[in-house]
Amino acid sequence: MRKVALAAPLLAAALLVSATGCGNDAADKPAGKTKITIATFGDFGYQALYKEYMTANPNIEVVERVTKTEDHHKNLVTHLATNTGSSDIEAIEEGWIGQFTSQPAKFNNWMDFGGAEVKSQWPDWKWKAATANNGTVLGLGTDVGGMAMCYRKDLFEKAGLPGDREAVSKLWPTWDDYIATGVKFNAAKLPGTGFFDGPQVIYRSILGQQPIGIYDGEKVVVETNPGVKKAWDQTIKAMQLGLSAKIEA
Repeated sequence: MRKVALAAPLLAAALLVSATGCGNDAADKPAGKTKITIATFGDFGYQALYKEYMTANPNIEVVERVTKTEDHHKNLVTHLATNTGSSDIEAIEEGWIGQFTSQPAKFNNWMDFGGAEVKSQWPDWKWKAATANNGTVLGLGTDVGGMAMCYRKDLFEKAGLPGDREAVSKLWPTWDDYIATGVKFNAAKLPGTGFFDGPQVIYRSILGQQPIGIYDGEKVVVETNPGVKKAWDQTIKAMQLGLSAKIEA
């Protein structure tokens, strides 16, 4: 098993959306109860909230389905395309949301379920992130957080890099500097380590900082958007330099 020097970004920003006409209806409902399925990735930490909600609403059973980030979003794409199989509520990481705001007809509009009454609880930019061009609000933000970097202090110090977080924060003001730091880390040749987990998170992190991503509204702009090319080129460069531990997201 590979150990990882976790100089890897954590994208702490997601939304909860509700897909239309894709669930598993009555076959999933236990007698006398309504089952609500929620599909997430990683650990959202909602277990206590589920229990609290079910205690307050004994006629409802909440079931969480958890998969890996990449698999979760690919599954949702398939479910929407085939109009079957999605959970009642789906989590979407912000880096993926543009792919879904381009097909608003596939989702329930939160504005039809009291969205206007709670809109003030979110910053405008967070609300707009899940709003399609036609005004449909696909989901509600679960959190408002920036990108964080986690790293192994002990391994950094063994590689001759600073371990103090203030010093580490000054190592990479740019993604090019991040990659250069990874090269220095790899030069120490510490057994069983990688500078970051895998290419998916790095690519989405770089892309997420661009003014426009894969979608500009409902239009796919992959081929013409320099921000997409920048994210791709820097990710490929990092992979070619051997910085990845090749762990799937």
